[in-house]
Amino acid sequence: MCCMGMPNVHTATLQRAAVALGGEAKLAMALRVTPEQTRRWLSGEEYPPTEVYQKALDVLIGTGGH
Repeated sequence: MCCMGMPNVHTATLQRAAVALGGEAKLAMALRVTPEQTRRWLSGEEYPPTEVYQKALDVLIGTGGH
């Protein structure tokens, strides 16, 4: 744990990517992680690894959601 539920650039990016893809489950599939892990990142409970954050950015770029 690191973020204690506080909004940050990581959670904001992941939230926008989830919206762009149509939900948390689709984001989890795109990031190739479990839905539970995705929820922890989206809630700000944990920071995603750098490579996951970069994938979320790629999703936004690819969907025009940036």
